[in-house]
Amino acid sequence: MSMNFCHLYLSTTITSSCLCSDGYEAENLLSSTQPNGFQAERFARPPAYITVTFPIPIQLDRITVRPWVGQQCVKDLQLYIARINRSNALKSVSPDEVKYKAGRAVLSTPVEVSFVNKHYRAVRCLEKGENEVKQSGIIVDVQGNMDGILAIKLGIISMLTGTVPSIGGLSIWGKPSNKCKRNLANSVIQKWLQNQNLPQCTLINNSITVLPTLTNKDESDNESADKTEIPKQFVDPIVCSVMRNPVLLPSGHTVDQHT
Repeated sequence: MSMNFCHLYLSTTITSSCLCSDGYEAENLLSSTQPNGFQAERFARPPAYITVTFPIPIQLDRITVRPWVGQQCVKDLQLYIARINRSNALKSVSPDEVKYKAGRAVLSTPVEVSFVNKHYRAVRCLEKGENEVKQSGIIVDVQGNMDGILAIKLGIISMLTGTVPSIGGLSIWGKPSNKCKRNLANSVIQKWLQNQNLPQCTLINNSITVLPTLTNKDESDNESADKTEIPKQFVDPIVCSVMRNPVLLPSGHTVDQHT
């Protein structure tokens, strides 16, 4: 599946183009303990922009936005992206550089908006992470290549109700890009898995390998493995034996590295 990059512990950063109301800072959108969301100062008017910069280049799965806070609801919501290239590979991206328009949603009622990459290929070792946001409301297919994304920008162009730019919630799902350095991708993956209490995994030759963790109980259980039903996800479907070093293939199947 995917990992949600909207977390401060992943070193994701966020900025806004306008002043924020007290208690409604843009950083709330990266915190699970701050439910207020983002809201500009009461004198601010659209357009307003929220820019999210990732710690590594990512392949985008989907972005889900709750475009309202209280009675303030966005009408025209636009998505912009910035991709990695030779000129920006070694430096941070400024909000002005996040300018490729990838999608737009126009609301007639307060509903969630999901910008979806229909070409995304899931990573199996991330499939049991935090609950995914159900894709409801408005679904927008994003335009262009969604691999190697360094930053995204949400443009609040006009308001449906109220006048103050507001976003109540944000989640950005994806995985490390194939264009990302392996050690950096591994570091981010481990942070995510540790926070979600999932088995560790690592990148090997652009595949993601699950690293099972054995406890003392697991080791003793191995002695009576023939008496215990082994979950299918740990069995190599080709040789029908327990996988010692499972590797995720591009097809989405998992086999032992030896196989």
